[in-house]
Amino acid sequence: MFKVLPDAKVKWKSVWIGGMVTSLLFVVGKTALGLYFEKANPGTGYGAAGSIILILLWSSYSSMIVFFGVEFTKVFSGHFYGVVPPSEIAKKQPDSLKKNN
Repeated sequence: MFKVLPDAKVKWKSVWIGGMVTSLLFVVGKTALGLYFEKANPGTGYGAAGSIILILLWSSYSSMIVFFGVEFTKVFSGHFYGVVPPSEIAKKQPDSLKKNN
């Protein structure tokens, strides 16, 4: 996913390291959330909607970890391999959307 989705030529070494960091964070967080759900039982205060609340908590956590992994991969690749060049199909960002440096 970290190699195919971006419109950039990301090196495989960066992708593997970013994927490993993301999977490690996912496993640690899954364990921590499991312990939290077991002890605190956050769904009980919501009655019948408790299971939906737990699903929303889990999906929110999962998406945050994936986004953090993508950002880690970008920073890691930029730090060790320089600027990541865009692929042939990448579109240039309009001047109005560029950050002011």
